Amino acid sequence: MKLSFLTALLLLLLHHGTLGQQVTNNAPLKFNQSNFSNLKLGQSIYSYQEITFTNTTDQKLFLDNINIDNSNYKILDVRLASNNRVKDTLYSQEKYRAFIKWSTWDKSGPFDDTLHITFRFKNHADIEQNIYLKGYVTETPKIEFETLKLDADTIPEGGPYIFEFKFKNIGTQEVFIKNVRSSCGCLIPTWPKKPILPGETGIIEGKYLTKGRRAYFYKSMTIESNA
Repeated sequence: MKLSFLTALLLLLLHHGTLGQQVTNNAPLKFNQSNFSNLKLGQSIYSYQEITFTNTTDQKLFLDNINIDNSNYKILDVRLASNNRVKDTLYSQEKYRAFIKWSTWDKSGPFDDTLHITFRFKNHADIEQNIYLKGYVTETPKIEFETLKLDADTIPEGGPYIFEFKFKNIGTQEVFIKNVRSSCGCLIPTWPKKPILPGETGIIEGKYLTKGRRAYFYKSMTIESNA
């Protein structure tokens, strides 16, 4: 069969375009839900939204990475929905789950974001999906500590060792310290019983009883508050 130069060139280009492409048919991921509205969130360092999807093809897809076009958002590891194990191989007709993570710590009021997510595979062309997040972030009480760890170094045995942790109400609402629990009866905490107003500071004090204790120690206090 004789082919014109133009036809032969076209066939060559088509053939060249398929080089290195291991899978040629489309492999969509079917998302159970892509539009999340009426989300009610508080101000938090981390907020999460679960997304679930299924590999609807008849083949395995080898996941390389997932990219979100908004740097304020990240997506966590893809997990098999049936056992929550991390997976980078998406099996045919299996359901998977992942979590979108972002911070609402410095946000308040309504939000309406569209996330363009790109799933990149080692054996298939990219698959793209838009996820819509819409809702409201309510201001919540917030406190910030100067430090959460204290290295006492070497202290004398005998009398009590007294230390303190300073904090500040950096939110717009009152902060109540409800309770402070220590990891040992030898550590006695005290804390403010009155509400800490916005902009005000407070102190949580600890008294470590050293008598009869001559060794390395590691103690902790757990704070319960409305923040």
